Amino acid sequence: MNLDNVNKAIAVMERVKARGDNFDLRSWQDARSEYLVQTNEEALHTCGTSACFAGWLAVSPEFQADGGEVGPGGRPLLREYRSSRAVMAWLGIDDDMALDLCGCGDDRVYGKTDSRSVTVYDVLAALYRLRDTGSPYPEELAQ
Repeated sequence: MNLDNVNKAIAVMERVKARGDNFDLRSWQDARSEYLVQTNEEALHTCGTSACFAGWLAVSPEFQADGGEVGPGGRPLLREYRSSRAVMAWLGIDDDMALDLCGCGDDRVYGKTDSRSVTVYDVLAALYRLRDTGSPYPEELAQ
């Protein structure tokens, strides 16, 4: 695990929470067209478009300073990795954890069967668990 990048991801999501930015785990960025996707955090915040955890990472200055970019639909790109695999590579976690954090895997990280009910607070709780224990899963599910 890349602890520095986990802390950066926490900082990104703390900003999203503090500003009250729109969050929706169901899409990288909720743009009506791939051509309307925002490429930086301030633009995404200002326009009010919602984004998921990975979508907010993609536009963050922290992710972009490490070579990350915003790809089609707002998904993160990092070197040869895209989507949840870019999150995997940047956070230094396994593919299953990254899929689950991005809402593309099972619901064990957030404990909710409907991704529409996952909030920025849920993502932050999972990231803090990851930082503190090495696993984003609640204690009873951590392996």
